[in-house]
Amino acid sequence: MKKINIKPVKTITLEFEDGVKKELKFNAYSMMILDDEFEEGSLKTLAGVVKKPFANGAKIIYSGMKAIDENVTLEEAKNITANLSIEEIMDITNMAADSVVTEDSKKKLNNMDITQEQTTAMMQLLRELL
Repeated sequence: MKKINIKPVKTITLEFEDGVKKELKFNAYSMMILDDEFEEGSLKTLAGVVKKPFANGAKIIYSGMKAIDENVTLEEAKNITANLSIEEIMDITNMAADSVVTEDSKKKLNNMDITQEQTTAMMQLLRELL
């Protein structure tokens, strides 16, 4: 019998200067949201943060928020992302990737139709996570 280890849900709370808090949850469901709603899918969106941190970061934040609240909009996530630094976006992306990345996922990256730059960036991100 094969044993499959399930990754735990990663939760992030963003707290803003006005005291408003937004919670993000990252797991397979949040990655499914990226796959379903964006043509490039979850892995390319995660890898694409290196090239377009605000555009792809907003999609990742959107998926984490939508995993909790179905009524959230991409526009709301874009507004939140616009108030974050690139380092904060990368931290969120790292947590999102860590919620689903396995050894098999890393191997599959090598077989995807993405640029060498994106593959290198994603592999670097994966190494940092593990």
